[in-house]
Amino acid sequence: MGFEFCHPAVNFIFFAAALYGSIAFSHPVFLAIAYAAAFAYSIRRGGRRALVFDLCLVPLVLVFALCYAGSHHFGVTVLRQNFIGNNMTAESLVYGLVLGVRAACVCMWCSALFRVVSSDKVVYLFGRVSPRLALFLTILLRLIPRLNREAGRINLAQKGIGRGSNQGNVWERLVHCLRIFSMLITWLIQALALEADSMKSRGSALRGRTAFSIYRFDNRDRAFVIALFSGIRRNTTYDLRETQAPSNYMTAGPWILEVRDEDATLYPATENPDGTLEKASDTDTGTALTVTTGTDSKVLQLTIQDTLWGYKLPDTGGAGTTSYTAGGLALIFGAATLLYSHCRRRKEDEASS
Repeated sequence: MGFEFCHPAVNFIFFAAALYGSIAFSHPVFLAIAYAAAFAYSIRRGGRRALVFDLCLVPLVLVFALCYAGSHHFGVTVLRQNFIGNNMTAESLVYGLVLGVRAACVCMWCSALFRVVSSDKVVYLFGRVSPRLALFLTILLRLIPRLNREAGRINLAQKGIGRGSNQGNVWERLVHCLRIFSMLITWLIQALALEADSMKSRGSALRGRTAFSIYRFDNRDRAFVIALFSGIRRNTTYDLRETQAPSNYMTAGPWILEVRDEDATLYPATENPDGTLEKASDTDTGTALTVTTGTDSKVLQLTIQDTLWGYKLPDTGGAGTTSYTAGGLALIFGAATLLYSHCRRRKEDEASS
């Protein structure tokens, strides 16, 4: 049994983790692994059509990287100048490649997602939580395949009367394609209206409806989830980085975390040019942390203190802005009152005259 026969929650967790890993990590090794995995799995699910789709993404990634390097000029390694005289740097080109590879990974994972997660699985996952969201996602997933099938049938019927999309000269082909597109839009509106009437007649808007499911969460699904999210392992070293600090604060770190059976130690670290971390000082004993053991997990708790960005102005003992705010509100209220009385008096004068 293939992966498409697993529980819908397992499919959703796997693709969510794959998409998150493709977007969150920017290290070249991680990106290469994510791209290779997405490329191989999309071909496994889609065959030759997926191979053509994945190969078409390669020139798009290169074009995007060149366009990004031509419009963003950060970096110090100048490669050449574009046609308007701006510098194209190696740093901007590499970053454009990173963004393009991320987008390609997302496209390939989504192509595999559409082939594994069917509309029934979407209804099962989101039907009880949000029926409207489940219905919207189901229609969205089925829309493109239905449009392709209907466009093929319309085109085949038009070919019988000499009005196919590939018949005639360039102008006639354009007219034929526009006619087919108009027919397709008409069919889509009619199909959606029929679906709405069908759902209304079946009581889709009523409350208290029951749900039927053929999916069962078996031991294979449990083993896959446990293998995917194994949690924090003991006797392991982790690299910790603060990715985003609160507003007006600078990010702290990085650190190296060493986790053992009963305790853990946090060491200040410095980042090497290749992205790896090493301890800032060999003599630093680090900060000792306590490992709390639960029923099936181990929990670490630590506090990170960020530094305020910039400078804090000294308190000079002024009265503040409260009086100015109150005065401004009073002026606005007075102006509004005068304007209202003026408009009312003008209307009375017009009525009397």
